[in-house]
Amino acid sequence: MKYKVIGLESGSIYAEGSKAHCFRLLKEKYPYGEKEYNNTEVTKRNHTGKTVYPEPLMIVGPGVTKEHILQTQNELRLSNKM
Repeated sequence: MKYKVIGLESGSIYAEGSKAHCFRLLKEKYPYGEKEYNNTEVTKRNHTGKTVYPEPLMIVGPGVTKEHILQTQNELRLSNKM
């Protein structure tokens, strides 16, 4: 199945392909943090506490219409105004 990851604010397509491929591309482009292995523990480094992606994203599967995407974008805009 072909999926798309779409930015809800800009409408940009961030990734396209299988669901696993989309998540792999997002992880490569926007890494959350790197694991550092010590003898006794695993710690995260390079995590700033900020959001990972530049905007809210929507994963769209086959059969999702453009109207549904636009409706979700409008709902997001309205919720941000409150």
